[in-house]
Amino acid sequence: MSLREYAHRVTNKSKNISHTILSNESVIDNENVILLDQLKQHLPNTNRASIAVGYFFISGFAEIMNSFSNIESSNNPNHVIRLLISPTTNKLTAEALLASNESLEYVQRKTSSSIKNGREIVIQQVRNSLGHMPQSQKDQEAVTKLINLVRKKKLQIRVYAKERLHAKAYIFELDNHQLPRMSIVGSSNLSISGIRENTELNLRTNVDNDSVKLLAWFDRHWEESEEFTEEMASIMDDSWVKSRMPQEVYQKAALHEHGTLDEIEVEESEHLKLFDFQKMAVKNALSKINEYGGVIVADVVGTGKSYIGSMLLKHLQEKNRSKPLIICPPHLIGMWKEYMREFGVNADVLSRHKIGMDDNLLKQYTNCDVVLVDESHNFRNKNNAYNALYSFMEQQPDDSCIIMLTATPISNGVDDLKNQLKLFPADTILNIPALGNMNLDEYFKGAEQQHHLTPEGEEKIRELLRHVLIRRTRKHIQDNYAKKDGDRYYLESESERKYFPKRRLDNPQEYDIDMVYQNAFERIQEYVASLKLARYTPGKYIREEYQDTTHPQYKKYNELATSMNSLTGIVRTTLLKRMESSIAAFYSSVKNFAKGSDKFLDYLKDGIVPIGKDYQDSIYKSIMSDVDIDYELGQSVYDMEAFYVDQWKADIINDIAIFESMLKLLPNEKKFHKYDDKLHVLHGILESRSGQKILLFTESLKTAVYVYDYLEKNMPGTKIGHIDSLKSPRTKKTLVNRFDPINNNASIPPEGQLDILISTDVLSEGVNLQAGRIVINYDFHWNPVRLIQRVGRIDRIGSEHHTVDVINFLPTSKIEQHLGLKERVANKIETIRKIIGHDQKILEESEKIDKNAVIDIYSGQDSVLDDTPDGILDVIQTASELDAEKIRGDDKLKEKIESLPLGIRSATGSGRLLVACEADEKILLDDDIIKTKTFRRYYSVEDDNITKMTASLFLKYLGYDSKKNKIQIDSSYGNMLNYAWRAFTRDVKDEQARKQTSKIQKYFERKLRDMAEDRLLGRRAKVLIPKITQMIVTNRQPYRSLSHLRKKINKDGLDDRAILEQLESIFKKAYGYSREIGRPRILYSMRMH
Repeated sequence: MSLREYAHRVTNKSKNISHTILSNESVIDNENVILLDQLKQHLPNTNRASIAVGYFFISGFAEIMNSFSNIESSNNPNHVIRLLISPTTNKLTAEALLASNESLEYVQRKTSSSIKNGREIVIQQVRNSLGHMPQSQKDQEAVTKLINLVRKKKLQIRVYAKERLHAKAYIFELDNHQLPRMSIVGSSNLSISGIRENTELNLRTNVDNDSVKLLAWFDRHWEESEEFTEEMASIMDDSWVKSRMPQEVYQKAALHEHGTLDEIEVEESEHLKLFDFQKMAVKNALSKINEYGGVIVADVVGTGKSYIGSMLLKHLQEKNRSKPLIICPPHLIGMWKEYMREFGVNADVLSRHKIGMDDNLLKQYTNCDVVLVDESHNFRNKNNAYNALYSFMEQQPDDSCIIMLTATPISNGVDDLKNQLKLFPADTILNIPALGNMNLDEYFKGAEQQHHLTPEGEEKIRELLRHVLIRRTRKHIQDNYAKKDGDRYYLESESERKYFPKRRLDNPQEYDIDMVYQNAFERIQEYVASLKLARYTPGKYIREEYQDTTHPQYKKYNELATSMNSLTGIVRTTLLKRMESSIAAFYSSVKNFAKGSDKFLDYLKDGIVPIGKDYQDSIYKSIMSDVDIDYELGQSVYDMEAFYVDQWKADIINDIAIFESMLKLLPNEKKFHKYDDKLHVLHGILESRSGQKILLFTESLKTAVYVYDYLEKNMPGTKIGHIDSLKSPRTKKTLVNRFDPINNNASIPPEGQLDILISTDVLSEGVNLQAGRIVINYDFHWNPVRLIQRVGRIDRIGSEHHTVDVINFLPTSKIEQHLGLKERVANKIETIRKIIGHDQKILEESEKIDKNAVIDIYSGQDSVLDDTPDGILDVIQTASELDAEKIRGDDKLKEKIESLPLGIRSATGSGRLLVACEADEKILLDDDIIKTKTFRRYYSVEDDNITKMTASLFLKYLGYDSKKNKIQIDSSYGNMLNYAWRAFTRDVKDEQARKQTSKIQKYFERKLRDMAEDRLLGRRAKVLIPKITQMIVTNRQPYRSLSHLRKKINKDGLDDRAILEQLESIFKKAYGYSREIGRPRILYSMRMH
């Protein structure tokens, strides 16, 4: 008799039997009766178990794995566990579709199509189940047990893919004559939640008739299902339970950590072709923009950052329909407009100076959601231009982004970086994993100790920068992207080669500074050191009672005492720089300082303290400029009675006398050229290099004019031009084109081209002058930053010159002639430091002299040209990034590494354990998933101690051990993993608890609070304030509607009543913005040697 016939017979017999009253343990709800307990009670006596579930989690099986003793020990081939599982996806279920009033035909079409690839769905489910296990010792035993059961043919698994299987049934054929069968049906899947944690509703039946019918149902579906047993075992056998080679773990980590940049397509055009290293930068930048809202492209000078920036704008405009805005130095406006026209990008271009002069200018560009800032290091200080751009970015929607281009992101210190990063979209940059729960101010402060960056702090900053900064040196590009032709490197560009010029840092050109100053140089230095600079130190003359904290005006006078402290250092530094630059520049500066002091004294004599914000600005401009400035002083806000005026006057008179004494020591202005040995040496160099285009740089406008006038007069037939800050943008562009017409797309006949171009540092950034063969630095270097920028004008990929020369000038005096070069340079530095004295401490880093770098410059160390001296920027592609790139370039290896499952592990020793963990994070807007990110942490476990690591250190240490021999993983491995797992789950909870307040929430909260004071609108505004405040607390907001309203306010200028009406309308609807962090998983781990 078949089982089906038997079931029919039993059914007929039982029709007249009254229903059995349910026992206390028949209803299994995981509250009063726990399903796990029931399974453990009956499985040991089971000969055959038939289980049908929608979800199968190995962690659920682990709870009952030791309960199959009867089946395992039996030699009967029919004594098995049959597991029937169904593909379940996150697509809409039939019930959800019907609930949304979809037609039955549509529902059937959707639900049937969703399981066409049922087998693949189940494979993915099994892998997910394995991937999200904590990898404890118990988990390993469970997976191993499953594999063994399959191998012993005691576990059979099939996939029912005909339709979605919603049933959950546990049918046990028992070794019990009185109770041959027992079944449990209901809602519980075979998961920890289903069998123990969740509130479920299951019914246990001991009625044989019920079990027989359930078995008939199971057998019917079993016959219609697909065999999956061996495939399941194979998946499990290839999972994390299998110990891997250390190199495989490292390669999987490298590829996973550095993303799949090859998925980003960079579409070149006829006019915009990139080298491979530039394409890689574009892909990397797009990835960073997507994650963090911005990128700093900081490749060294001469490597085509403007082309990278142009391609980024083109890509974002074409793919995202973005509207770009470019902010750049005034002299680069023409270049950027030309690029945008040539490359087909519709972008607006603004001068950084203009946005600093007009607070409302950027308001005209609120439709621009991509901002490119060229030479972004100019936004390292919080001046007017910075504040204008910061306010603009703060008003932009959260999906806006910023692209920064600079070869020297640091000039003065890490605050330069912090200030530039603060221009990133405020909410998006917080996605940087290194920040954790901190904002930028907190993070940077934590990297310092007593205002100095610690070694650990440097590593912290580098870890932050790895997420937002792209930086490749010339050497890195040559080593990893270029080919070699003899002693020269080149890059392939379609059918032609673009060569790197070799660089030669020539021995410095020495000149006799004693001759220039007619043997008065040392005496003048002494005068500079003896200046009190009383005009710039009002704090020294404030009476004691005004410095008493109880005085009603204490705050005002205390601020005065501290605010002008740095000016004395700037003045003394300026005098020293001008003295070395040229006698003409020094003469002009001393005259200006004397004139300013004289005027200051006149006002004091008239009973006025000529100090105030406007006056300080005028002072600073006079100090930093060589041109004569006539001061217009406003009314003073300080009282004469607050100062020791007589002493102040006396010290100013003394300073004026010293200035006048310095002027008397100088030769007659008309004879400067006659005695200027520096000019004569320069003239000789230029004559000997005739026929080669030469670019000469000086910091001083006066020096530029002075040198130009001399050369024009003494080098007839040589075409010379000079550029400075007073020249108009059009004039600057004309002169640049005349010097290098080919690389600036200009048509200039040979007779109109320049041989020599003299410039201040207005041309030291962002200009292509690679027709130049020689760079001459006329002034003594204090640090290499400007030198790097200057050399970058001619030292560019694609130069026609085999070698570019860098020539520096070094002043020497008669008493130093017996010294070696390094000793002379060191002496010069020490003299500068002595003259500046204590003021050295309060100078900005860019104004301080870098002894080691300066000695390298004058010793001909070419390496100083390649990078800035600050190690914080040492975020060039790491070994793991390069390895990931190599893997991506090898299709066979890439396929192999990608096929390895996450969670893999290895061991090279019995030392500490390195573990990387991850959880998916979903960003939802109006309940739609708009972005998926990852929350990732790295741990080092040693004994009972666990510490967090940076991603870079994690990969570095994995790389160290990747080539070592593998050893067997022991039982302690799982225990150590458990420490990391618990730490990560805590971190996930902390992250979920973190609230990020959106800019748009703050904006409307402020609006509503302002309206609350209004007599007519106040009551309605007060009703809405708690709603938006609650959204801030729960991190939920009607994002899209609020963003649209904010744009409308900016565009149309809505009044408060209209804004309030719009907000009331928005809050009537149910919107939501939220973030969800999913289940944690271990990515990879390795126990170190």
